[in-house]
Amino acid sequence: MPTTLRTILATAALTITASACGGGLSKNFRGNVAGQMDSIKGSLTQCYTDALWRHRALRGTIILSFTVEAKTGRFLYPRVARTELADLPFEACVISQVNKLALTKPESKNVDISTYPLLFTPLN
Repeated sequence: MPTTLRTILATAALTITASACGGGLSKNFRGNVAGQMDSIKGSLTQCYTDALWRHRALRGTIILSFTVEAKTGRFLYPRVARTELADLPFEACVISQVNKLALTKPESKNVDISTYPLLFTPLN
């Protein structure tokens, strides 16, 4: 593998923007959602690293939307609302990871998160 590609793959970065699920939601709820998203950061980075093998210059923001279910805290119906990274296998990988999440202390009603941005960039 060429050194530059190895360097890019080894330094894939992900920025999770926790403030994105703001609106009228409590700071505690936003923190819980951000904590869950942070828990899959390694898996999301792996999704991105795999995508870099297909598209070496791939970078940009993916905007997710999902619903946090009241009774279970599960992240339901995750989908890509918008993306700058046109890579369907990458998007499917991200969705599969988000689909595994659940809050330990859900709200009393379903909460729709319509904008949750994730920024993917190689560090080098």
